[in-house]
Amino acid sequence: MAVRIRTTANAVWTAAADWNDKPTRVTAWMETSGGNYSFLGESDALAAALEILENGDSYRIPSGFAYDWAFTPDNGALGDADAALAAMMNRAAGTLGLQFRLHSADPGANHDANELTAARNTSYARQSAAYEVVTV
Repeated sequence: MAVRIRTTANAVWTAAADWNDKPTRVTAWMETSGGNYSFLGESDALAAALEILENGDSYRIPSGFAYDWAFTPDNGALGDADAALAAMMNRAAGTLGLQFRLHSADPGANHDANELTAARNTSYARQSAAYEVVTV
């Protein structure tokens, strides 16, 4: 089964001072419940266009960014987002959100390695955006 979801708000990172790390990957996570998130997908498509932010510069994932999401059966491999599918089907899509994280290198098998930190990149924080289901 495939589902297309689309952001309904911008996700924006703005540097409050010069950053030390260049993002090369973006990971997307879907809220499953109570502030918990399930891995949804990863992209390195933006890597060539991204630079190390200087004070006042921004990265933006625009409203309307679409993601085609293919599901696997229950108990699939890590990152197959079965928990996110269950959350989306059990709750109204508008009550859940997407979270985006920037990584300076391969996020690894658990999708959480090499995430940028505020200690090295002033004002870095994970960014969230609401979404809608476009097609099923």
